[in-house]
Amino acid sequence: MTPASATQAAEPLVWLNGEITPLSEARIPVLDRGFIFGDGIYEVVPVYALADDEGTVRVPFRFAQHLARDAHANFYVQVTRGVAPRGHAFPAAATPTVFAMVNPPKLPGVAQREHGVRFEAREIAEAELREADEILVTSATKEVLAVVALDGKPVGGGKPGPVYAAYQRAKQRAKQREVQALRAAAAGLQEVEK
Repeated sequence: MTPASATQAAEPLVWLNGEITPLSEARIPVLDRGFIFGDGIYEVVPVYALADDEGTVRVPFRFAQHLARDAHANFYVQVTRGVAPRGHAFPAAATPTVFAMVNPPKLPGVAQREHGVRFEAREIAEAELREADEILVTSATKEVLAVVALDGKPVGGGKPGPVYAAYQRAKQRAKQREVQALRAAAAGLQEVEK
């Protein structure tokens, strides 16, 4: 296999408006309302490869919750209102643009409040940040990261602390519950098919 063909084999495939195509060939017109007006939605759904006593299963983590709002992968979905002449009035006949893609292994995040960690969405003063015992950064693609130094000075003891550890334990338990629920649902479907 030549280096060029090895690169082609590794190229991700994407789903765009009903067709699966290599990422490098996917095209969205410049008059798409998502591009022109930011008129669309975007969501990331983590997909975990989890193992239990019965084997390994790929689980779209809290997929229903992701749709309702709010080895691993992330499933990205972007939907815009489609291509239309430039103008603010939305034409009734426009067809939505739908783009979906799965990215390589990453660990996603879930709202901290679901794990018993006090959560408050607000601005944080710099002085408050510098005095913190722990600083955590969360996202759908990074799960949770402990900040152990800020401007070269250690945060807390300079290593991940007890809130970080509690969050990680709770997150692992939540992932295992997802596997158990998926297996139970699959067993129920098999029973119905008999």
